[in-house]
Amino acid sequence: MLLRTCTCLLLLLLTGMQLNAQLPDSLLYAYPAGYFRPPLDIPLLLAGSFAECRPNHLHSGIDIKTQGIENLPVKAVAEGFISRIKLENGGYGHALYVNHPNGFTSVYAHLNNFAPPIQAFTRKMQYKNEKWFLDTTLPPTQFRVKKGDIIAFSGNTGSSTAPHLHFELRQTQIEHPLNVQQFDLAIIDTLHPVFQFLALYNETISYRIASKPLLIPCKKENDSLYVLIKDSLPSAYWQGDTLLYPYTEVKVGIAVTDWMDKSHSSLSYFYAMVKKDDIVQIGVLKNSIAFEETRYVNASMDYDLYSRQDTCIEWLFALPGNAIKHFFAMPFSHRGVMPLQKNTTHKMEVKVYDNSMNTTKLCFYIKYAPGPVPKYIPQGSLFKWNATNTVADSNINFTLDEKQLYNDLWFKYYSIKCDNALSDTFSIHYPEVPVHHSFTLKIKTKQTIEPSYQNKIVLQYSNGKSIDGKAAKYLTDGWVSANTKNFGKYWLEVDTTAPKISPAYYNGIKLKRATKIELRIADATTSVKQYRATIDNRWIPMEQNGKKFVYAFENTLKPGRHTFKITATDENGNTGEYAFTFMR
Repeated sequence: MLLRTCTCLLLLLLTGMQLNAQLPDSLLYAYPAGYFRPPLDIPLLLAGSFAECRPNHLHSGIDIKTQGIENLPVKAVAEGFISRIKLENGGYGHALYVNHPNGFTSVYAHLNNFAPPIQAFTRKMQYKNEKWFLDTTLPPTQFRVKKGDIIAFSGNTGSSTAPHLHFELRQTQIEHPLNVQQFDLAIIDTLHPVFQFLALYNETISYRIASKPLLIPCKKENDSLYVLIKDSLPSAYWQGDTLLYPYTEVKVGIAVTDWMDKSHSSLSYFYAMVKKDDIVQIGVLKNSIAFEETRYVNASMDYDLYSRQDTCIEWLFALPGNAIKHFFAMPFSHRGVMPLQKNTTHKMEVKVYDNSMNTTKLCFYIKYAPGPVPKYIPQGSLFKWNATNTVADSNINFTLDEKQLYNDLWFKYYSIKCDNALSDTFSIHYPEVPVHHSFTLKIKTKQTIEPSYQNKIVLQYSNGKSIDGKAAKYLTDGWVSANTKNFGKYWLEVDTTAPKISPAYYNGIKLKRATKIELRIADATTSVKQYRATIDNRWIPMEQNGKKFVYAFENTLKPGRHTFKITATDENGNTGEYAFTFMR
């Protein structure tokens, strides 16, 4: 078997860009040429690419368009065996995992039904467990597949907004997704990446995760060269063609969109690097993701801008608390912070490669020019990114550990009196600042809670755009706790309202030609934690997809009158029920 190694690929990059540093061995993977076939028998047009910025995660695979329809045959990309079947509300929806003898695992997600033998086994397991949700691993002997075998049919299940196939290739042993676009899957792309904005940052500590950027739009000189739009800034920022910058150091962020032939969906770049005075300062390589690292996307982009304006500025520098070190394709001590010398004009070049090695560069000149800069007066408490930070008073208590923050920040919080809630409202810093993982938030109630209501308490959260609630745990002496992973406003309420089941059926309705029963179940305060659906008191596999609940009729249901019943319980134990009779 011929191997095309990532070493060769990256050596090409090193030669073409005249990089002056060697990539670490941990970035080099062996990619088998010709071993995998495409998972679909249609041209591979992408709706999403590897390591794209998504809300709170990096995209772990590619999204393949399915021509706007569902139920296209999905085929095994190589011989192997079905190693895992997973059905979930949200996420990957219906998903299959195939282990291959060469040490890789292929993943197929947002599917509809599986191939008949796999579908029959899945249904059997659902009835056995009386749960629609399923996550099971299988032995190598149960479902062997050959390259090109139909294993499933494409769909739109889980966290999917349009029909497509999410596809991944992982290292089986450690389950790390690799960049699928670096495998030989006949993905045709001849279009160059497009620079939209350059964002320049400085190292000033502020109350947000990073200082406010200087945003400059870009314009195309030709397919592979972009320049800054001078008219977008006041004339005081320019000396001829040189950008005057009022700080002694600079960090670079970019908004880059990549396109591919015959697709109108924006994609991400593969490699980006920054040169100053013809010397490479930093490179970012999107080649592999560990799932425990994926939330560090919030440390790799301007989270403030993203949360406020849905604008994705990706950073070509590393915050101190960013642990995705392998993204940075060369050793560096300055984290991408570049000094600007007084009375010196620096030549800058930002160059990006897409996964098909189409390149685009942005060129400009920059010079340090002392001038007025916004002054920030620190307010609150200084929270260090690599230290434990605690807030504790008579009404609120929480601790952030040494891996919670990505950068130092001046932390602020205050309380607001609230007459209609169980507690005051606590404004905990700013929702535009990310927190890496969950922390336990404790809030004290303003009044005594009767025992019958102690399991009905809800922690409400607002980021200024929406309100979300989750069940909280009553502790003692009026203290209530819940886990959360966001800054913003929090308060406590009581929830005694059951989920609302929206009926579309009446007793005696004729469903002889119907293919499914479909309902909508929503909880006004938290979410539906569990549900159970039956026909004639026998459990049925009714699927939850968001707030939509669907049961597809099976051939085992005999003609005649039947009774459908569903109960739904929210996080606080409030239960709603709905039943009707129908003719089949």
